[in-house]
Amino acid sequence: MGAGSRSDPETGADDDRRTGPRDTRGTGSDDDRGTGSGPRPGSPCTGGVPPMSLSAGVMAGAAGTTALDAVTYLDMLVRGRPASDVPAEAADRLASRAGLDLGPGDVGVNRRTGLGALLGYGAGIGVGALYGLLADGGRPPLPVAALGLSAAAMAAGDLPLVALGLTDPRRWDTVSWISDIVPHLVYGLTTAVVHRRLTCHRSRQSG
Repeated sequence: MGAGSRSDPETGADDDRRTGPRDTRGTGSDDDRGTGSGPRPGSPCTGGVPPMSLSAGVMAGAAGTTALDAVTYLDMLVRGRPASDVPAEAADRLASRAGLDLGPGDVGVNRRTGLGALLGYGAGIGVGALYGLLADGGRPPLPVAALGLSAAAMAAGDLPLVALGLTDPRRWDTVSWISDIVPHLVYGLTTAVVHRRLTCHRSRQSG
């Protein structure tokens, strides 16, 4: 108010020289930085997490693994089937090969069950993390990403079981294949969608 209310032309000119360019530079600089590094107004990613690679893949993989578990539990509810004991058996064999004693009786059973579940989460999160690193330089179409993630998750979950002699897909019936494929498809789609949202369309941000 003090400088702006003066009527002296020289004083007014001085005020313009002192305040005008400084305000313009500050505003322009902020706008340029905002446009170059943050979500653009109206972008579907406004307010989202900044572009990431590994961390986005980890979070997407965790979301996909949670979705896979939810579908598996829904299948148990609908069909009335028990939980699979294969993950616990895999954990027991891996622990034995590593020279680890999980303990006797119920303690050992509980530890095998917990370790088997953690190994499953590790596989799902690991696949998501790998996808995050591989997709950092580009964005594959959503169906391609979902199918690729589904196949990778199936391989990460089933191949170790085959190597340990705990299962043989050649002997699976139709129901067994469906029970394995459907949750992994849900995993792949969920992981791909969450990763896409987290990375906030990097090409739009840089534009």
